[in-house]
Amino acid sequence: GRRIIDVAFLADRLNRGCYSCKTELRLVDIVKEAKSGFASTFHTKCQSCNAINMVLSSKTVLCKNGKRRTFTVNTKAAIAMEHAGIGPTHVNNFPTCLNIPSEQHRTIQRHEQFIGPVIESCAKESCTEAAMNELEMTDWDNITFSFDFGWQKRGRAMNSLTGVGHAVGVNNGDIIGYAYRSRRCALCDTAVRLGKEPDEHVCRRNHFKSSKSMEADSIADIGKALQESGISISVLVGDDDSSAMKRLREVCGQDIEKSSDLNHVKKNLGNHLYAFKSAGHKELSDKVIKCVQKMFMYAINQNKGAPENLKAAFAACVPHLYGDHKSCGTWCKHAENPATYRHSSLPYGRDLSNAKTREALTKLFNSYADNAAKLAFHGSTQANESFNNIVASKQPKSRHYGSSSSFNFRVGAAVLQKNVGYTYVADVCDKAGLSPSTHA
Repeated sequence: GRRIIDVAFLADRLNRGCYSCKTELRLVDIVKEAKSGFASTFHTKCQSCNAINMVLSSKTVLCKNGKRRTFTVNTKAAIAMEHAGIGPTHVNNFPTCLNIPSEQHRTIQRHEQFIGPVIESCAKESCTEAAMNELEMTDWDNITFSFDFGWQKRGRAMNSLTGVGHAVGVNNGDIIGYAYRSRRCALCDTAVRLGKEPDEHVCRRNHFKSSKSMEADSIADIGKALQESGISISVLVGDDDSSAMKRLREVCGQDIEKSSDLNHVKKNLGNHLYAFKSAGHKELSDKVIKCVQKMFMYAINQNKGAPENLKAAFAACVPHLYGDHKSCGTWCKHAENPATYRHSSLPYGRDLSNAKTREALTKLFNSYADNAAKLAFHGSTQANESFNNIVASKQPKSRHYGSSSSFNFRVGAAVLQKNVGYTYVADVCDKAGLSPSTHA
């Protein structure tokens, strides 16, 4: 069958010859093969003195216990598994089709435990560098970051076993801090089920409350870590989760400003409008709702950094829809030709007329006007959503890796891919003392 061979390494070993008589060794003289994952040890017979020489197919590296050496190709297979977002079974599916011997699950997991802490260490270093870089790009006083939390579960049910909170610098777009939450450890749960003490291991379970509370806990950890690094926080960009904001202020001991993410705000506005429609406000058709959302976003985009102007724009939106243009700004075309003016986005260009719907819309827009300062900053968590997609590529929601440390290693790989790029694979190999990854 086929084998994975380090060509230069194997050629050098054959050229060095027999350990006894120095005669050059040949592949055709292999009398036995001992497989170890994707690597092999070839027992090669010397054609001169008949001595049996051990020829390795791959380089080796010293294990973290310092007692034995392991093949680098197997360790790199573990890195590839984390990087590609697959499991041990998927790792073996590909080489099996190529008639290459597969690697046992325990072997892959053992190598994962060897390289995983290196990935986590590199991820934390990249976050520290990104945080200092973000600080340099401001005024060396405090920073602004966007925060989001992702659960590794499909749907809206708040019962996920794992989740990741992450902070992204608004200037450099890199991860400056992250915190994972896990509610389960497979080894501990198995020990409890069998009624015995669990084997010695690094338990990754660090959350014993509800899944919803993971978000507030993670942002508190990130804020505390930044403060311990001497970095102050001035503004937080995120969704309107008040519990997370409260925890961050408590941990940091300062009045941090809140800026709303425009994507979340627009989505929440749409939810409110569709709720009004379901409650009997039939005038709010899909076309009308889209018109209201468009006006809302126009008001925000035209008044960046001016909360008072934004507040006035919100106050003029609902009257404009109902034909009252006294408070409208230059954006309204009614003043140009009042007699022929027609709305461009409302049905048939006509004004809205339902008094109860107007009252509901006025109350809704007044609530946004009261929070104009949060909206005028034009905050965005798109970089966070991008990172959530990277995490999903390493830790697909269709598969569960959260009961072991594999979840943490995969999150670390996602952080490195976001901050460093795909070259992080070569950096991890270099730090682990593996051979360079020239094709990473």
